[in-house]
Amino acid sequence: MRILAASLFFASVLFVLADGPQDNIAEKVRPVPPEGVMVPAEVRADLQKGVDDLGKQIATLKKSLAGKPQAELLPDVEIFHNSVRYALAHNEFYDTKEFPIAKKHLQLGMDR
Repeated sequence: MRILAASLFFASVLFVLADGPQDNIAEKVRPVPPEGVMVPAEVRADLQKGVDDLGKQIATLKKSLAGKPQAELLPDVEIFHNSVRYALAHNEFYDTKEFPIAKKHLQLGMDR
């Protein structure tokens, strides 16, 4: 029992020492996740158009499938939409090889 109490005490001391005023300065804290690669303007515009088109399609499907069993399958489409939308919005492309993959995600969303 004493070993457990001592372990908890030392663990709490380490936890308290881990944070300090310097941890609260935004310029000194590394971003999580790290910044992605720069998306060229034409690629960004193309992907954004695909995101917008798929978003409109999803909105139309939500209205037309309301109350129908097929509405349960909408998350299977929304995940493709969100994967590209979030990556564009939060600069989360980490390699230029991901641009064609994003385009493929939008196409898969449209196909479903």
